[in-house]
Amino acid sequence: MTTLLSVNNYHYYRGGAETVFLRHNELFESIGWRVVPFAMHHPRNLQTAWSRFFIDEIEFGGSYSLSQKMLRDSLDAFSRRDVVLADKVLKQDEEEDRLKAQALTSLIDLLKKDPSHSSQYVDLILLSRNMERIGDHATNVAEDVIFMVQGKDIRHHLDHRDE
Repeated sequence: MTTLLSVNNYHYYRGGAETVFLRHNELFESIGWRVVPFAMHHPRNLQTAWSRFFIDEIEFGGSYSLSQKMLRDSLDAFSRRDVVLADKVLKQDEEEDRLKAQALTSLIDLLKKDPSHSSQYVDLILLSRNMERIGDHATNVAEDVIFMVQGKDIRHHLDHRDE
């Protein structure tokens, strides 16, 4: 039996993207595929046997990727020499690390329960690692902004906000 790991932010009819996601899942199931949905926990999610593996809901406004938001904000901070925005990016780095750890835990659980799809789970583990690295690079840009504007080298210092 062919299996599809189907990934989306939500697992309920929220809007156009979720409708397409859920209808595609139904289509694949109707032709005999096993569909394994993966999404964020949300009270309105449709129940599935895979719900226990979903990660906690995170909402970032217009951007559904914290890494993307951090990158955009760090580049904006750089172009505007905005130390406040740069500091916001630095504060988001811990959340990005937490999200990666949470995704890793969920994916390892899936890997243990369903080793026949290990290559798909490993691909998602690598993706989460690379998304977190984008956040790390955005953090580096934000640290450079603070150095450019204030002359403070805060790299590798967790207590820079107290200075």
